[in-house]
Formats: sequence, C-alpha cells, structure tokens
Amino acid sequence: MKKNRKKQILILLLLMCCMLSIVITFGRYVSSDIVNFFVRSKEFYFNADKLSENTSIFQIDNWSGVDSYTINVAMDSRKNNIEAASYDIPYDISCSISNNAIYQLSKTSGIISRNSNSDSFNVIVTPNTVLNEGDRVVVEITATARGDYKKIIKGRFTLVVGKEQLSYEITDSVKSPYCNLRLTNTLSGYTNVNIEFDPQDVLLDITNENYDNFTNIQYETINGKNYIKEFQISIEPISSIDIRFYKVDVNQNYSYHDSNDTCIIDIT
Repeated sequence: MKKNRKKQILILLLLMCCMLSIVITFGRYVSSDIVNFFVRSKEFYFNADKLSENTSIFQIDNWSGVDSYTINVAMDSRKNNIEAASYDIPYDISCSISNNAIYQLSKTSGIISRNSNSDSFNVIVTPNTVLNEGDRVVVEITATARGDYKKIIKGRFTLVVGKEQLSYEITDSVKSPYCNLRLTNTLSGYTNVNIEFDPQDVLLDITNENYDNFTNIQYETINGKNYIKEFQISIEPISSIDIRFYKVDVNQNYSYHDSNDTCIIDIT
C-alpha cells in the first residue's frame, strides 16, 4: 500500500511539473502576444479624408443627374506629420447604392504602404435611369482594415439633382499636391465662366486639356515671374470639365462641396 501511495504521489508530482511547465510556456506566449498587440495597436492609424467610424455624411447639391460623379477617397495611416504606422495596412472596400444608379470601384482592396502611409481609390456613380430635379442618389462607402487590428470606417454621400445652373466643387485632401476643380453646366446652352485665384495659394496646371480654350488670361508678377491669376472658359451644355491646380502648401485642404464651405477659387 505504501509503495502504491508513493507511486501515486510521484505521478502526481510529475503531472504537476508538466502542467506548471505548460502554464509558464503558454503564459510567456500569451504575454508576448499581448505585448505585441498593444505595441502594434498603439501605432495603428487607419484614416480617410471622407470616411470615419461614425460614418461621415456628405451632400452634394445641384448635381446634374446626367454626368457620372466621381468620389475620390484618400486613405492614410498617420496620426500626424511625425507619427505614422511602421507597417503595411491592408484593407477591403465595399459599396452600396440606391437603385436609381450604379457604381464602379477603381479597386476592391488596397494597401496603405509603410513607405508612403497613403493610398486612394475612386467610386464612380452613374445614373441608370432618367433623374429629375430633387431626385437623390445615396452611396455608402465602407473601408475595412484587415490584419492584427480591425477597424471599419464609412461615408454616406447623397447626390441631389438640382435646377439647371452652373455648379462647382473642389476635391482635395491634406498632403495632396493638387486640388481638382469640377465645373458642371446643367443648362441647355453654353455658359461662360470667370475663374480667379491667388497664385500664392494655388497654381494653374497649364498641361490641362482645356487650357487651349482659356480666354482673357490675366497674370500677376511675383518675384519677377508671371503667374496666371484669372481666366475665362466656356462650358458646353449638360457637361462637366475638370481643372487642376497645384497647391503651394500641401498641408492645406481646399475641398469645397457646398455654400457652407469657403472656396479658395472665385467662380463667377
């Protein structure tokens, strides 16, 4: 009986030693994993200029309802100009839209590179039926981070068909070297537009395909050099044109979507 009891105690001690070894090893693994998780999550930045965790809301008024509308989304993995993620962040893109239009994604997934800490994609919205004044197209865009740390950011865009008129918007984001001005003429005839701006803020891209159609060009001399500060252009009926301007300060965001915003370019 004593021998059996000794054997039982010995076996129990061996089992306890094995269990203790497993617990210590597993504890080290879990501890290391938790540390790595918090180190990576601490520098996890998954942002977009038009998307957020609480769903960013945008309304684009006076859309022609005829031309396709492009929504550009700029992604980044930065906290500020100094702090940024030190690893690539892969993400998926999805989209939903009301039944009076269709969408086209420039890609369904992307990677915010550790080198540039930026990426971008486009969503092109096109009507699939005749739209009248007051009709709305609602688009919801979702970006989902993949990998060790999950995050979902969204944006909801409502495109409202407006009256026949000239409308315009500027698409831009911080760190973008240029901003894009889109002019839309929903009138049934040609519309002449005067465009004026400060060349100390933005510079006209003279490689623009519409440059040959610019008239009444005015210049301003800065440090002995002439810069375009004003011009006119005629826009065909029921059509849009894009004009690019390079930003003097890339840290600025000159986005303009409605009358509540401040427009860096004067359109008359």
